[in-house]
Amino acid sequence: MLQLKKFIPLLLLLALTAPAIVRAQNTQQSREELERQKRELQQELNQAQATLNETKKSSKQSLIQLNALRKKISLREGMIRNINSEINFINGDINAALRDVQTLKRDRIP
Repeated sequence: MLQLKKFIPLLLLLALTAPAIVRAQNTQQSREELERQKRELQQELNQAQATLNETKKSSKQSLIQLNALRKKISLREGMIRNINSEINFINGDINAALRDVQTLKRDRIP
């Protein structure tokens, strides 16, 4: 009986401390898991930021390319207007030459 009296407090102490020990281990595992998740989330956040930065760069480059293309289109339209004006002058010269030929044919002495 004397041994049982010594054993009961030990059992009570063990019963009371066992959940605390298990909780401490779970807390440690949970902290490690949370730390791991935090590192993973930070890596994903860094990757998302890098993607955003690349998108900004490519957007800026796209805008530069768009402006260059617009300028090129505008210059080509100017070139087309210039060529059309040249064609109009040439057509005028051709029409004048045709009138001269017709006049010469009429004025020709048989």
